[in-house]
Amino acid sequence: VRIVTFDMRAHGASTPPRVGEKTDTLRWDRFADDVLAVARSIREGLPDERVTNFSLKKKEKGNARVRVHAVGHSLGAHAALRAEARAPGTFASIYAFEPIFMLGPEDAVPRGVFSPDLARAASRRREAFASRAAAAATFASKPPMRGFHRGALEAYVEHGFVDFVQDEDEFVHPTPPATVTEEAPSSSSRKEAPSSSRGGNVRLAMRRDDEALVFALGARETEAMRSVCAPGAVSCPVTIARGSTRARHDPTLTPYPAFVAGVLAERMGKETARRLETRSGWDHFAPVADPGGFAERVWNHVADVARDSGAEESRSRTERTRVDGEKEKRDDRDERDRVSRHDARSRL
Repeated sequence: VRIVTFDMRAHGASTPPRVGEKTDTLRWDRFADDVLAVARSIREGLPDERVTNFSLKKKEKGNARVRVHAVGHSLGAHAALRAEARAPGTFASIYAFEPIFMLGPEDAVPRGVFSPDLARAASRRREAFASRAAAAATFASKPPMRGFHRGALEAYVEHGFVDFVQDEDEFVHPTPPATVTEEAPSSSSRKEAPSSSRGGNVRLAMRRDDEALVFALGARETEAMRSVCAPGAVSCPVTIARGSTRARHDPTLTPYPAFVAGVLAERMGKETARRLETRSGWDHFAPVADPGGFAERVWNHVADVARDSGAEESRSRTERTRVDGEKEKRDDRDERDRVSRHDARSRL
């Protein structure tokens, strides 16, 4: 088993596309482009170090037997489902935790479903901190990050920020790990952060204006749910998972992500969305609040898919054996009839 993760455009170490208007390049269907690009790279045998930060033995190019299972959360789950709908057969299965899809104008969101204005909240985020330690302390003091697993919060602060070059109004990403094979830009094209920058000024890698725009654009893509729920659009087994249907701050309200996960599972149908999992002790941030529990659910999903796939293959083999046996019997019968007719003509 090989685990591959990546930063989608404008997130972490991936910058926004430099060609085109952001109102186009940061649309949610564009994130499906990123998912498809990585999935195809894996299938085509792209050297491991080109898609991960780990230096592993290179795979034989073009390994068509690779089975790729997608695991996504929120926008990531949305992008995985849209990628599969666009290119059926890309994934062996999808585990989608609270994929965000917007309902169309013909659908009324029930009263009591809670959905904050994320675009507005993102536009008001604090971007810069004196250090990563200061950022971590601030995030750990208030929700929702107060509930993050310590390791997840540390990883967010380490990789979700870029360093400030002292005395210059410029932020840069930290130098990539040595195991990455792509050549680093020359000193003439990129100023490296000084070694002391870990304790200097830092800011969020994803600019707040970009984050706000992503939220705003996602709210407009109401056709996305229809595209993944159309008959045959998603051909692989899917598990839709969600947290509690009761908001932590007010149990009388239902968080929109948990609500829409149920709508999506129902509209995809049992043939595709093989199950809807609800974990009452989780909320929308479960993958980073309880990574161990989340990983367990993912592995259970993959094991169930493998078992069902094996059972289906066994049934297929049994059916092929039955069909082949019946064909052999027909051939034998036809041959006996042919011989009998030949013998009858010979006697005449």
